[in-house]
Formats: sequence, C-alpha cells, structure tokens
Amino acid sequence: MAGLMWILVTAGDTTTTSAGSPLLGRAAPAATGVHDDGRPFDLSRRKGSWVVLNFFTHDCVPCIREHPELIEFADQQRSLGADGAELYTIVQNSSRDEVAEFFAERGGDWPIVFDDRSEFQNGFGGPETVSEHDSG
Repeated sequence: MAGLMWILVTAGDTTTTSAGSPLLGRAAPAATGVHDDGRPFDLSRRKGSWVVLNFFTHDCVPCIREHPELIEFADQQRSLGADGAELYTIVQNSSRDEVAEFFAERGGDWPIVFDDRSEFQNGFGGPETVSEHDSG
C-alpha cells in the first residue's frame, strides 16, 4: 500500500515509472462496503474526487508500519480543503472490534470501510491484496 501511496503522491514526477496494471488509466472498479458506523459506502459516488484507498488488516506488519505516515497524509490532505484527496481505509479480515482497538491505540480519524463482500479485494486485485499484507 505504501507503494500505491507513493505513486499517488508523486504523480506529477515525470522521473517515476509506473507498474503495469490493467487498472491504470481507467475508472476505479465498482465496489461497495459498510462504514464502521453501519452506513453504506459506494465508491462510485466518489467519482471526480481524488481518493486514496488503504487496504488494511489490523495485524499486518506493513499496515502497522505505515500508519503514522497515513496520519500525516490525512492531515496534509485535510489542510488542502476541497483540493485534497479523500482517504479511506478498506478493511479485510479484521473484526470491527480489532479495527476500533487499532485506531484507538494508534490514532487516525478518517473513514473506515469494511469490505465484507470482498468487492474491493476482487475489484482491485483479488486474493493477492491480502497475501501481500500477510507476507509483511
């Protein structure tokens, strides 16, 4: 995920090369989930906005390591107002209690979305998304 964030942050840098992906240059896949407070989340409603998705499990080592940087990123984007990106944490394979405890201990106050039907996981890369975190 840190790599995705780097690509998004340095998008204007012409010296950066990009990884091959069938998703580059296309609209984000349709995906829905549920906010941590039970409200529905539909990614397609964010069309026209800069959106950063942080795929997350409460116990993945890269998720733990990158969390302070995400807090800083979220603050930076908020300071940009309407020009800033929206950050969403997309939760996979963690309970609501585990995620609440993680954020209570480490901070962070951006929206959390649970991918209970694996729509984000399937739309953005399938099972590899989870295995990358697990190998951390």
